[in-house]
Amino acid sequence: MATRGVWLLTRLPLCSQTRSPVQCPALRRLSCAGTVAAGLRREEQPSGSVETGCQDKTPTKTFYEEQDERREQAQRTVLVHCPSKISEKEFLKHLSQHGPVHSHFFYESFGLYAVVEFCQKDSVDSLLNVTQIPAMGMEAVIPFRSRFLNLKLKSPSRPVSEMSPIQPSNQLPPSNRKLSELLYSAESVDDQLSTLLKELQLTEENTRLRYLICSLIEDIATAYFPGCTIRPFGSSVNTFGKLGCDLDMFIDLHETRKLRTHKKELQLRRS
Repeated sequence: MATRGVWLLTRLPLCSQTRSPVQCPALRRLSCAGTVAAGLRREEQPSGSVETGCQDKTPTKTFYEEQDERREQAQRTVLVHCPSKISEKEFLKHLSQHGPVHSHFFYESFGLYAVVEFCQKDSVDSLLNVTQIPAMGMEAVIPFRSRFLNLKLKSPSRPVSEMSPIQPSNQLPPSNRKLSELLYSAESVDDQLSTLLKELQLTEENTRLRYLICSLIEDIATAYFPGCTIRPFGSSVNTFGKLGCDLDMFIDLHETRKLRTHKKELQLRRS
């Protein structure tokens, strides 16, 4: 999303050894990340030299294109609750029977979970067709197929004790003590800022997980509101998010209204 430029009032340096007229303060517009000194250097460059800055760079994707791509990626992804010890190779081999796996990663949160992205959405449908729905008893069943799966090993090819533990990716921010130690060992303020960004910024895996959560909730919501969309907003999508921040989302009923309007029009035509 394009942001408004920051208007900054700065004073140009004055030389006391010359009697040149006092220059008026200059009103500068910072249209991209950088410092005032960098802007001054660009102005002082000879006319024959050209410096490529962020103003010349055009984004390859718009905000809405990025959102659509993330949503499509989440729709090709399943979330699997795995046993504490599992063979990663056999796990991927089993899932590959339903289609090629594009990427995957494991993380821990009250158990071990795997986020598996297939190359095609048809592979997800093939996997869901062979899953079993647990007995619900007297509870009401919602008419949807969840992509949040639970894996149980019935007959593993080798004993569980011989399986090497999975190395999950970290999805949590560092503790205050660890972060303080890292900042204390930094040599300058710039190093401290770089350390904060490195330790707290949202990772690619965490971003994918956030869109996946919205997609899983959307599966439930569409059972009640056909055509609706669950969209994330706030720090999770505006690049200001950090590890451990909350996930804001809202339900978009625009397509649902269109479906209802179309249904009413068909009923009027038939009558």
